[in-house]
Amino acid sequence: MNATQLRRAKKLLVDSKGSLEQWFGRCYQAAICLEDAGLGTARYGLWWGPVARKAQLLFQIAELDNGLSFTRHGWLELPDGEICDPTRWAFEGVEPYIWVGGNDHYDHGGNRLRKLVPQPAPPYEAENYIECDFEDDTWWWVQQLAIVDIKSGDVHTAPTLPLLFWLANLPPETLGTRAEEIYRVILDAGYAAFIPIDNQEVVIRGRSNASNS
Repeated sequence: MNATQLRRAKKLLVDSKGSLEQWFGRCYQAAICLEDAGLGTARYGLWWGPVARKAQLLFQIAELDNGLSFTRHGWLELPDGEICDPTRWAFEGVEPYIWVGGNDHYDHGGNRLRKLVPQPAPPYEAENYIECDFEDDTWWWVQQLAIVDIKSGDVHTAPTLPLLFWLANLPPETLGTRAEEIYRVILDAGYAAFIPIDNQEVVIRGRSNASNS
């Protein structure tokens, strides 16, 4: 984001609310405002960065057993993959400004959390069978993935609803090149709500996700 675009972003936000300070607690709304102006793509997920002591009481912060903490947040992803964050100052406890830089603490879709706290595959339950149209090689791959995760030797001989939910909530990186096919199978089965909307945008709608790491 060059200086002209940064000035434009600030003007858009100030003209809309009166000041940057008025965007406190409206992080994703601010990102949408800038997206509507064609400056980038609004993202929503988690902030894993530090939160100033005086700001900690103002946010709902979750902490994992390993000491890492996060809170929900929204920002703008720029066409070059950098981040534009109009409300980062709220975490830093400083005067309002618009931050631009690389992805240091941003987790689009909360996929870092999904990797850190993986959920095991559900056991096979024939009564929860659901008809799906997996390609043969993809279905074999899913079967192997489920066996590895549940470590029980149970084989999913057919798709089930709990299995679809589990697949839908794996990080796209885990699904790799099969992510789009698996998502489309879930969508065609009528369970779009299983798939986090942020991941749908990247995998199905093709909205770039260069900033997520």
